[in-house]
Amino acid sequence: GVFPIERLLFGCSDEVNYKTIGDPMTCIKLLLKYGSHPEILYNSSKYPESYQTAIFSVCYGGDPHIFSLLLNEIDNNSNYNSEDKHKLLHLEHTGFKVTPLEIAAEKNNSECVKLLIKHNVDIDMKSTENGNTAIMTAMKRFSDESVMTLFNVKADMTIHNNDGESAIDVLRKLKTQVDEQMNNLIN
Repeated sequence: GVFPIERLLFGCSDEVNYKTIGDPMTCIKLLLKYGSHPEILYNSSKYPESYQTAIFSVCYGGDPHIFSLLLNEIDNNSNYNSEDKHKLLHLEHTGFKVTPLEIAAEKNNSECVKLLIKHNVDIDMKSTENGNTAIMTAMKRFSDESVMTLFNVKADMTIHNNDGESAIDVLRKLKTQVDEQMNNLIN
């Protein structure tokens, strides 16, 4: 079988990872060279209910340089047509309920947010879990850099999630919460 790159990113304890501790970039380059693919799903024993890909893992909090390497692999690999690339960057084929952009925005991984935008992801795609867009999720998690990045590329603030809230509504709700907390501190 082909070694899933995602296992390396989450720190698998096999011989390949052991020999490259401290240098995952070199290991991933070798894995790509010898046939591993960014889209291979890996089921972690830590999270047996979910399958993850390397793209998902890096958005969750990995090195933007590794993310860039994986995106370049997708761009330069003739085995990926434009539909495949779209699916990889939106995780439509894995059954996830959130997108890589939403994950990166939630974790305030602004470099990955910028790289995904550069690779033409749908910045306004709604998660199937709750209908939130990346900017809504970033706002709810106080991911300031991600919010500003998405705002600057004109993320739609009027799209409504499954609860009928827009990003503007989320912002108003957060402002109200902050105002109430400030009043509680003062009084």
